[in-house]
Formats: sequence, C-alpha cells, structure tokens
Amino acid sequence: MSIGFLDTTDLMVYGHEGWLEPSTTHVHEGDTVQLYFKWGHNMVSDGLARMEGLSAFFVPPDGNQQELSITDQKKDCYIFSMVPKTAGIYHFICKYTGSYVIDREGNYHPGNLKDYPDAQHATLYTQFSHLSLQVGHQLPENGLPEMPELGLRLVPREWKRWRIGDEIVFNLQQGLNPLPHVKVNMAHAIDNGSEVRHKRLETDEHGNFSLKIEEAGRYLLIARHQSPEEEPDLYSDTHLTYTYFFSIKN
Repeated sequence: MSIGFLDTTDLMVYGHEGWLEPSTTHVHEGDTVQLYFKWGHNMVSDGLARMEGLSAFFVPPDGNQQELSITDQKKDCYIFSMVPKTAGIYHFICKYTGSYVIDREGNYHPGNLKDYPDAQHATLYTQFSHLSLQVGHQLPENGLPEMPELGLRLVPREWKRWRIGDEIVFNLQQGLNPLPHVKVNMAHAIDNGSEVRHKRLETDEHGNFSLKIEEAGRYLLIARHQSPEEEPDLYSDTHLTYTYFFSIKN
C-alpha cells in the first residue's frame, strides 16, 4: 500500500471535505467495485486527509449494514473494494471525524479541551460522504434499502438512475428532522479533466430543494450545518458536513 501523500487534514477547519467516487457506474452482480475516497473542496482534490478518524460501511438491498475496509491507497485517494451479490440500490458511506481547538491567539490545533484546557473554543468536525449505486439494470421490489440515518443527510424523493431532464427533489435532514433555509453547494464538471462549476441552492421551509439535471457529468452536493451539540470536557459544538456524489450519462 502506498503511503506517500500531501497531508491536508487540518484544512478541514477552512472548508475541506471528503467525497466518494465510483470506479464505474455500470455494475452487475459479481463485479468488483472500487470506491475512491477523495479530499479537497468542491470536487477539486487537494492532497488527502490522514487515515485516523476515517471509517466506512455500505448498506446492500437487504438492509444489513456491513463495514468497508481500505484495500489500497494512492496519493489522492483511499480505495475501498467490494463485490455486490444482488441487484438493487447500494448505499456507501464514509465518516470522517476530527477535533480542533482555537487558542487565545486565534490559531487552530488538532485536539480537544482535554488537550488544550485553556482554548477559547473547541469543535468536533463530523463529515459524511455518501454514494449510491444501482447494481443491475432493473430494480427488484426489495432493491431499495432504507437510507442510513446520519447526523446530516440529503434524501431524494425517489431513488433511481437519474438522467438528463430529470428534476430531483432532495430533503436535507439533521437526524430525521428537516433543515429549512440552509444553503447547499453544488459542484459540476463534465468529466475528470473539465473545469468545475458551482451553484448555490437553498432548502425551503420544509427542508426541500429541487435540482434540474440539464447536462451530463459529475455532480457533488455539499451541505453544512453547525450544531450546538457539545461535550463539556471535549468540545463546544459540532460542525456537520455531508457530501453526495452522483454522475449523469448522455
């Protein structure tokens, strides 16, 4: 396993996030699927976060959650591999956590209030990277597992293989509660070598927003939410980030 990479973990406090990309979107039962955990901002890779604090799992159509382990590493991604056994929708989730404090001079340090008892503030950063893949060409009746309950998540009105012309309605949720009037960033690129374009979306009073798919390419939705959840001896609040990657073919 390669170990050389540019460590940009600490840029989490300035807005870096992780996301998942698949090796292919055309998957059948018995195929080997590779998933790439990348790190940067708005779908532009920038080094890689440290492995500490990273965990992953997937939910197959039967709903029985299973852990994922890193099988390889490159300078710009960690690689997970699995072999789907049945047709249907699979959910893949990476969770990344890191605690940072701000000292009295305004500098960030990795750690918590136990490490820096004189810090003026401490935040727990929790990030969820989500990817869903359809295995097979037809969805069986039992091929739609329940979306995993996460600290922050986007849930579409309908899970399917989206195409140009579709209008996707998403609901942003913290736990099971909709989050109204929250801005969501969208990054879009035609392919890996194309310029990444950005768009700002916002949830309505019910936590919903719609996205009209007008072009093929790679899409990344990024939602953030500052939560007052605290642990008095460790951190003052929690910063939640959620990313969802999907691709559209011509």
